[in-house]
Amino acid sequence: MGNVKIKDIRAVMNEIAPENTAADFDNVGLLVGDENATVTGIVLALDVDEAVIDFAVQNGCNLIITHHPLIFSPIKSVTTSTPVGLLVYKLISSSVSLYSAHTNFDKAEGGVDDVLADMIGMKNPVRVDDDGEDKNSGFGRIGTLDGISVGELKKRLSEKIKGNVITTADENKIINTAFSCAGAGGSCIEKAIKHKADIFITGEIGYHASLDAKRMGLDVMLLSHQLSEQEAVNVLNNTLQNHLKGVKYNVRVILAPFRPFWN
Repeated sequence: MGNVKIKDIRAVMNEIAPENTAADFDNVGLLVGDENATVTGIVLALDVDEAVIDFAVQNGCNLIITHHPLIFSPIKSVTTSTPVGLLVYKLISSSVSLYSAHTNFDKAEGGVDDVLADMIGMKNPVRVDDDGEDKNSGFGRIGTLDGISVGELKKRLSEKIKGNVITTADENKIINTAFSCAGAGGSCIEKAIKHKADIFITGEIGYHASLDAKRMGLDVMLLSHQLSEQEAVNVLNNTLQNHLKGVKYNVRVILAPFRPFWN
C-alpha cells in the first residue's frame, strides 16, 4: 500500500478507542501535527516528555501516541518558558506529531480498565455504567476474586506492576469482589460502594477520600497512577500493530523506554 498518513492512523485508533466516547472534560485526538503528513513510525508512551520525543527522532518515528494528553487545559501561548509550551515547541521543531487517547481508551474494550482488571485476576469483569444516556459512564470494572486474601492480592499486584502497593485493608481480609479503576479513580468510590465491593483498587486517590471510603466500609488499594496504566500502553503496542497489519499498513510501532516516575 502507498504512504500511510497520520489521518489513517487516527482512523485506526478510532476503531480501538473511539474519540467520541471520551469524557466531556477531556482532550483527545491529534493534539500537535499535520494529519496529512506521511507516517515514518509510531512511538507509544503513557506520557510525552523530552526523552520520548528524542527517542522518536532517534528511531525515525514522526508520530507519538500517548495515553495522557499533553494539552489538557487551554493555553494562551507556546513558548519554551512553560513545561507544556516547551514540549509543543520541541514536537513542532522536530516534525513529530502527537496523538492522545485518554478517557476513551480507559473505557474501551481491551483498554486501560480492562487491562487492570486482568492484572488483578478478576473473573468475569463487568463494565460499570452510570446510565445508558451518559457518555461519560463506563469507568471501572467489577469482578470476583474467589476469596483471595489482601496480602496475597498485594503480592500478586506488586509482582505485576513491579512496584509497591499500599492498602487500608488488613492483610488477612478475604476479598471476593473487587472494583477497579485505573489512574485517578476517586470519582468511582460511590460506584464501588453501590456494588458492594470488598475492596476498591485504583492508581491514586486522596487521603481524605480514602478515609471517607474506609468510614463507609470500603477498603482501598493503591498501585500508583503510572503503574496502574502502563501495562495498558504495553498491550496497545500489540493491539495497534495487529490493526495496522489487518489493513496492510507497513508502519513500525515501538514502545518508548519505561521510566518509573516515583522511585
